[in-house]
Amino acid sequence: MSVMQESTPAGRTRRRFTKEFKADAVALVLDGDRSIASVARDLGIGETNLGNWVRQARIDRGERPGLTTGERAELVRLRRENAQLRVERDLLKRATAFWVPSRDSAPLPVGHCPGGRGVPDGGGVRCCGGQPPRLLRLAAPL
Repeated sequence: MSVMQESTPAGRTRRRFTKEFKADAVALVLDGDRSIASVARDLGIGETNLGNWVRQARIDRGERPGLTTGERAELVRLRRENAQLRVERDLLKRATAFWVPSRDSAPLPVGHCPGGRGVPDGGGVRCCGGQPPRLLRLAAPL
């Protein structure tokens, strides 16, 4: 039997079945004349587990409506990708809000007023006494 045991954080053991084991168990039900209950009892697994495997196999075969295993995997992948894109979008929104002033804020002065009272004046910034502000020297790029 292809069964693996693993412990859960609560201290209980949980059995994990390989794909081959599941496929063989499903084949006993679908390709044979046996019921889910009898196969589950013979293999020592729960009827609910085997019933779920059989239902999914019927969907994969096209005998029953529902999402196939491949479609389920793609849906999980797309949901993860969507969540990651949301995180990245929200991060970019926060960064944009930090670096770009809002439309309602006053324009930022380019110069420096020795008196510290630079105010917008039409097209530019005027300093105390109507004198244009002195430009700040910027460090050379590295």
